[in-house]
Amino acid sequence: MEFDLRPQEDWLHPLKPPQYEAFYFVFTSLDGRRFGSLRFLIGTEQVLELVAVADEGQHWGLHHRFPRSDLRVEGEKLRGPHLWMRRLEPWQRWEIGFEGTLHNAEDGRPRHLSMQAIFEAEGPAARYRLGAYQQAEQEGWMEGTLRLGDADGLTRCRFYRDHSWGVRDLGAVPNGWKVATAPGHFYLVYIDFGRPIVFGRLETAEGPRPLNRAEVRELEEGIVHYRFPEYGVEAKSQRIAEPMTAYLGRAGEEAFRRHPQEGDLLRDQLGPAIYTFGPGEEKITGFLEEARKL
Repeated sequence: MEFDLRPQEDWLHPLKPPQYEAFYFVFTSLDGRRFGSLRFLIGTEQVLELVAVADEGQHWGLHHRFPRSDLRVEGEKLRGPHLWMRRLEPWQRWEIGFEGTLHNAEDGRPRHLSMQAIFEAEGPAARYRLGAYQQAEQEGWMEGTLRLGDADGLTRCRFYRDHSWGVRDLGAVPNGWKVATAPGHFYLVYIDFGRPIVFGRLETAEGPRPLNRAEVRELEEGIVHYRFPEYGVEAKSQRIAEPMTAYLGRAGEEAFRRHPQEGDLLRDQLGPAIYTFGPGEEKITGFLEEARKL
């Protein structure tokens, strides 16, 4: 874990095959009734727009691939056919917009999404070096407008972002992973290769500290217990909404849908969760991503 990211690193990086770059923003209302994610996954030849929104238990998504040459760079803005992202202040503020049609995960019916929001970080981005891949992660608040069909309104949501670049291939396919984000408390990545790979950070009174060890145990479906023995900290997460489902194939191949297809390697689920801490039962809204090998 490092806090040495330079302003110019919060932008496009030169890529060579088989490298990729991801700009990934995830948000949720505090009650979990509306949440979603917006992502550019950029390769040397193609770009993937991945947008998914959950609203009152219904899941809607768009998965659109287009040539890298069609990703327009307009000053501080990256623009695809439907999704755009504007850097307002590196590692602090981004403006995200979307205009297009999403489809229902169950029956495929269309619904128009129009969105424009500001994502503002609460603290510095942490850098994690994962061999040939680098990841920067930070949390904060999103404010803006989101109109899905006839449902609209001003939104204020929790968010986290992941900006990463390099070679995404982990080698052998892991048995699964958990990415637990409890804003203001901890960020944990726990990858199961038979024995866990752990990284992340824990917020303490003295500042952020690296997570190198974690004990993660599922108490029952949707409820996970975390223990960080280095710091004597324990927490519990409980999902508050049905998570969105994506299927992941080889590096650069992923899609939001309900059922696997040939070539899929992992089933990945992402959604809001309530994290509970300590004897006082402090509760905050965060995120939980869980993947399982197919």
